[in-house]
This record gives sequence, structure tokens and C-alpha cells, in this order.
Amino acid sequence: MAHIVTCYYCNGRFDRDKEPFVQVSARRYCHKECAPKEKQVVVNKEEQDYNDLVAYIKKLFKMPVLFNTINNQIREYKSKYGYSYSGMRKTLYWFYELKNHSVKGYDKSIGIIPYVYQDAMDYYYHLYLAEIAAKEDVQLPPDKKIIIHSPTCVPELAKRRPFNLEDEE
Repeated sequence: MAHIVTCYYCNGRFDRDKEPFVQVSARRYCHKECAPKEKQVVVNKEEQDYNDLVAYIKKLFKMPVLFNTINNQIREYKSKYGYSYSGMRKTLYWFYELKNHSVKGYDKSIGIIPYVYQDAMDYYYHLYLAEIAAKEDVQLPPDKKIIIHSPTCVPELAKRRPFNLEDEE
């Protein structure tokens, strides 16, 4: 079956099954050579991130194909919360492999993502900051020698009368 579409940029008609194309939006296509270079990179990166997420979930839960519930969760997290595919994959990696949580209690679901996404993002952000700091030449301040003397008894306090509850002053 031929899928004849009109190029978004040059208005030329082509069969998307026979020619390389870039999907501009949900129902819009263009020739691969007509698409701006940054659009091709974004489409390919997002598609690659999605494929990496799916492959990681399959490996994590030891399943040959994704369940529909997981596909629905991925779509929901992408549209409702604005999570990226790579962010979801990194969150799962952080939760299960770096924090050493077991996958047994989660019934082959990625429902943990909204609860730990921010914590995982903080972890990766601090990792990024540490990487930047390691690249820069950081000058440590010179060492200062601080001498702390032990406290001495003040004579006025020693001569003070002890407090008595019966005094009416």
C-alpha cells in the first residue's frame, strides 16, 4: 500500500514508504533533504532516546516486548509531566541500579518514575556540576593556622552568690 504524502517544505508529493523522510508533526512529512538539519537531529535524537528507554525497560524487567500499560505510562509521563525519554531511562537506572532497589515489588511497571524523577534529576545535576568543577583548575585558599585557647575561669563569676528560690528580690 502506498502512502503518498506532500512535502511540508517543497510541496512535492512522494511515497513515504519508498523515500527517506522526516516527520515534521503528527500528520506532516517532508523529504529528508528538505528538512532543516536541526530538525533531523532533534527527530533522530528523540527517536533514539525512545528506543534506548524501551530497550532498557525490556532488559530491566526481562520481557521480550513492552506491555501496553508501560507504553501508556511512557506516553502519559511525556505529555502530562513533560518528562523526556532519556530522563525516564536515567531515572529508572538511578532508582534500580544506583539505589539498588529490587524490581520484584513493582510488577513490571514504571509507575515509580513520577515519585523519584526529581531526586534522580538532582543526582545527575550534581554529577554534572562535579564534572564541570573537575575540569576547571580550582585554586584552594592558603591554609590558615587558628589557635583556640582553653577557657579560663572569670573571678567575678566565681564570687557570685548562688541563686536561691527563697530570696524575694
